Amino acid sequence: MPNIIKLHKEHSDFETTFKKIVSILKLYPEVFANTLNKLSRIQSMMINGEVVLEDGVLITFNKIKNKHKISTTADVYTKPTDYHIHQIATNHSVKGATKKVLDKFVKLCKSQGGSNIYLTVRQENERACKFYNEYGFEIVAENYWKSKVEYCTGNGDFDNDAYYYKKIKGYIYKLQLENNKASKFYNI
Repeated sequence: MPNIIKLHKEHSDFETTFKKIVSILKLYPEVFANTLNKLSRIQSMMINGEVVLEDGVLITFNKIKNKHKISTTADVYTKPTDYHIHQIATNHSVKGATKKVLDKFVKLCKSQGGSNIYLTVRQENERACKFYNEYGFEIVAENYWKSKVEYCTGNGDFDNDAYYYKKIKGYIYKLQLENNKASKFYNI
């Protein structure tokens, strides 16, 4: 089983563990900018047992409680037996750790009656897209995010009030856990 973090704020390891998680997220500021601005969400996930931290690999997730749309830009709906991965990040301290930890996470989801695992990834993150495709995830829809971009007003200074939104293309991936064919991609 993966090392699931479930700690109360008063626990002696809470702050140290939180700092490890933030240090991994900070390695990818362009990807996790929104998460880094909402660190209380990570703390809530730690308290709720929705964080895996093992061998320098971080997975944040939740088990779906009610059917809902996974994205505002795509018609993909989850059901109560599904899982949604919010982040997968690594500090690359252990070779092959991402696959190993994801294998454990998939095994956990299957053992708890999970049907599917969903995640989203930016198209520009080619390394992640390749990893998910090789792992057995399938693209089920395109997804789009808006990213706030500040721009120079012309005098060499950036004006905090001057910005626009850039559209970022990505994908929604799904790994079917019910399908026995999917198990050929991971070691469980």
